[in-house]
Amino acid sequence: MSRAAVADEPVSAQEASRLIRRWDAPPNLEVDGPLVIENAPGLTRLPARLTVRRLTLKNCPDLEELPADLSVRHLEIIDCPNLTTLPAGLTCYELLAPNSAFTELPDGLTIEFRLDLRDSKSLTRLPRGLTVGTLVLRGCTALERLPEELEVTFLDLEGCTKLTRWPRKLTVNCGHLNLTRCTGLTALPPAATDLARLDLRDCVKLTKLPPGLQVRSWLDVAGSGLTGLPRSASARCGQTLSRPSPTGPVGLEGPR
Repeated sequence: MSRAAVADEPVSAQEASRLIRRWDAPPNLEVDGPLVIENAPGLTRLPARLTVRRLTLKNCPDLEELPADLSVRHLEIIDCPNLTTLPAGLTCYELLAPNSAFTELPDGLTIEFRLDLRDSKSLTRLPRGLTVGTLVLRGCTALERLPEELEVTFLDLEGCTKLTRWPRKLTVNCGHLNLTRCTGLTALPPAATDLARLDLRDCVKLTKLPPGLQVRSWLDVAGSGLTGLPRSASARCGQTLSRPSPTGPVGLEGPR
């Protein structure tokens, strides 16, 4: 019997990896240090009540689920094609899962700092009430809508071509909104009135901006359908990239 199975104390990351790969890991396993499980075919699950500060799962082709009571602060998931969702109620500081197989994320998910799901081509649903500092969804081409009561500071939706409308309740806290190549959108979210940066490149159906919009540092409208900018945006914006749109040059709107 392994030391971890009989001792209620943390084990090293190396020992934890060995136990998990051999299916000898007991429940309540607490890991001291960053745990990396890489190139682990045949591994379908992790031990119940696993506690680890940083967990990286890379090229685990048969992993189907994470334990419902997983305790982790930094979670990275790469090349785990059978892992299609996360445990309900999962809480962590940062979750990185580029090119994931996620189809939806469960209710009760709490991510404090950064949620990066770029190029997750099958993702269709995020949980209602999601609050996160940075949300990266670029390349999530199946995503048709964002959840109600979403609250973010940095929102990257580049290339989300199926998005056509916004949730009724959305909060963007004076950060960066990237809508590059969101070709289905015709308007900005009503809550996006005061932004640090706004990228609208190639938003061909977007033809106007809200009158009171304020952009503090950078506004990119190249290739969009805009023909004019509200004075509130241009007055506050330090640098405005306003190359000609498909419908003509971009100018200022409103009285001088």
